[in-house]
Amino acid sequence: MATLIQLHKTHMGGDFRDFFINGSATYDYRIPGTNCSKCGEMWAYRQITTFECPDEIREEMADIVEAKPNKPWEELSVFISKWERKVIEYYPKARLLPGFRLQPIKWDIPSYPESDVYFKMGSVIVRDNAKQVIEKNRFTGLCFFSVLLRQVGELKESEIILEDEIDMEEDVIEPCDLLAAAPKLDDLNDVGIFFNAITEFDAYRDIKEKESRVTKACDFCGYVRYDLPQERQEEYEYYKLNKFIPEKYVPDYDIFDSHIHRGWLMRPEVYEALKTECDLRNCEVHEIKVVKNP
Repeated sequence: MATLIQLHKTHMGGDFRDFFINGSATYDYRIPGTNCSKCGEMWAYRQITTFECPDEIREEMADIVEAKPNKPWEELSVFISKWERKVIEYYPKARLLPGFRLQPIKWDIPSYPESDVYFKMGSVIVRDNAKQVIEKNRFTGLCFFSVLLRQVGELKESEIILEDEIDMEEDVIEPCDLLAAAPKLDDLNDVGIFFNAITEFDAYRDIKEKESRVTKACDFCGYVRYDLPQERQEEYEYYKLNKFIPEKYVPDYDIFDSHIHRGWLMRPEVYEALKTECDLRNCEVHEIKVVKNP
């Protein structure tokens, strides 16, 4: 029985510790959600793209999202058509839909980053040495985009505020307050270079949607609702609890995401290479058994 390695975010012990370790990551260049006058749905795909937002449309896209996170389809479709024409000039196979988040990601972190792998906002941020390990060994399945570091703090772990130390009736404290309170690192060049590592295989679209039933579709705005049959949901849960994955759900990549197991799944040789050359202190590691198809 073949084995894969699951790498995912470790339990941080609360929002404050999570923010302290992983910071705040944002996609300033994203398509707003939409509401449709015909089908009545308000919707957005939470998909991270494998292409960058062209410079020519960055300012307009950021301004529109900031002004209104949701727009009527009649208005939004005009912007999507215009933006998509520009994106296609650089990425001919690209398409845009409501909710799409375009590269690059921006990262603020209140503590000096010591690990080489961070999980934030559905993304995996890696230091350049992890990228070099993947590329040197020609492991497949990831594409990399530069991360824009905006602010790095110098807080030490002993200075973090924990939830059980807060009097919620008297203190009004949010995790993001750590960033404002953190002493700022002046020279970000000392921090290193980081990349947003995106899996090329999209398990939710390539597998889960195909195993679901279309229960609603709108020919005006393009909204589609997929409902997973109950027996399939129970099957997924069984695989998740027992740390199994059927052969049919394992693509021909060395690293990939899964619609059943969170984080990354990878072949053992990938994990061995990363473990040898990278600091994985932020990661939990589990074995996932590949089983025959039902």
